[in-house]
Amino acid sequence: MEQYGMKFEEMNKKQKIAHIWDYYRYHILAVIIAIAVLGALGKTILFPEPPDAVDIMFAGQMYVDETSTQLVDQFKEVYQTGLDLTNVNWESDPQISSIMFQKIPLLLTTNELDVMGIATKTGERFAQIYGEDMFMPLEDIPELSDLLEKYKDSLYVCDKKADEEGNLIDTTPHVYGIKTDQFKNIPCIVASEEMIIGLNPQAKDFEKSVNMLKYILE
Repeated sequence: MEQYGMKFEEMNKKQKIAHIWDYYRYHILAVIIAIAVLGALGKTILFPEPPDAVDIMFAGQMYVDETSTQLVDQFKEVYQTGLDLTNVNWESDPQISSIMFQKIPLLLTTNELDVMGIATKTGERFAQIYGEDMFMPLEDIPELSDLLEKYKDSLYVCDKKADEEGNLIDTTPHVYGIKTDQFKNIPCIVASEEMIIGLNPQAKDFEKSVNMLKYILE
């Protein structure tokens, strides 16, 4: 093929580059994109990011402002903690609620969720269904005695458990969480409803999870 009225071998370097770009630019772009994708994939496989020591999730009605991204990054960098802020109306959005009702227990059993803040009514349902499989009795943790005293009027105590037919039966009462809608150390959240803050009994790093629970409530 010819361009500029001359054969390819007769062109100067600049003309050859322009000629190649004109005819093969889509091929070149495809190769560049493929290399970038393979490079990113290889980096992920060979140098995966270390898992978070603690994972925290808030799931309820709340307004999350524009500083949330910065705060999530700060939690990861400073505290090695993942922070998931999920705005969900458990009462009026049945499709998302159904998904979340399955997702949260799954995250707990796969060690991907350690500290959770769940809308109070939904948290109560979880506690009555799963009990100590999902919530650590907070009165059993000496390090939380001061926090429990501070929130003594806002403790969530569960003394019922659902049987296989869904009937509530009496069981040993435990403090499964703390009820609040104020999170001083997570200022990007403006909660529209009260949440129960609880702790996974199988937390990956139990000591650090306790410390993070204290941090977000103190």
